Amino acid sequence: AAEVDRQVDVKTPGGRRFRIVGRIDRVDARADGEVSVVDYKTQASGLLRQKLQQPGEDVQLPIYGLLWDAPVR
Repeated sequence: AAEVDRQVDVKTPGGRRFRIVGRIDRVDARADGEVSVVDYKTQASGLLRQKLQQPGEDVQLPIYGLLWDAPVR
């Protein structure tokens, strides 16, 4: 699937609640049921590596996994 809209409600250890809403670029499902989420980047690989050195730039894939709300690969 492509451009999959998802949302998940999260409760913190302190009891606060919030909702994460997002769109996953691509979801691949294998015949055995295993799922992969994919984040497309359309920039040069060197620029992407440089961005990953900045705090906060490496959170998209983990958030995709959280939004899927099931095991992913």
